[in-house]
Amino acid sequence: MSPRAKKLLTRFLTVSLVTVCSVWLAGVAFLWTMQEDILFHPEPVSPQNRAELEKFRAGEVLFDRGHGVILRGHCLIKPGRPLLVYYGGNAEEISWLLAELPDWSGCGVLLVNYRGYGDSTGKPTEQDLVADSLAVLDETMQRHHLNPGDIILMGRSLGSGVAMQVAA
Repeated sequence: MSPRAKKLLTRFLTVSLVTVCSVWLAGVAFLWTMQEDILFHPEPVSPQNRAELEKFRAGEVLFDRGHGVILRGHCLIKPGRPLLVYYGGNAEEISWLLAELPDWSGCGVLLVNYRGYGDSTGKPTEQDLVADSLAVLDETMQRHHLNPGDIILMGRSLGSGVAMQVAA
């Protein structure tokens, strides 16, 4: 191979490597900055579920997390029975589960929408979801005099990660 051909090949490989690395780094940077928008898909209460919410107003619970953030959910306590705490998925608003609430295995049930989901205010982040979930569980346990052994944590999709961190 001639010296000119070697020089051209070296230049081509260098430019190609720099281009591939630049595109890869730009993609990583894009995904890093957009990760919360990719991960969280807050859903409002749908019009068809709004009527279901009205039926369960008596079980509505509010948690004031400060800075104007109010988490809204529903709690059905069954004395002497465990409390099932449900953590929804990344695009799941809990009102669609309300019709099933009384039938959940004889357990009490706590359903709370994440920040920005349903009628809860705020914007979801990973840290806030975990902090909110811990605070909601602690407050619920204090309100109803429950012990950790009285609690069952259940998560779906994104909620399974939240449930794992709360359990830890």
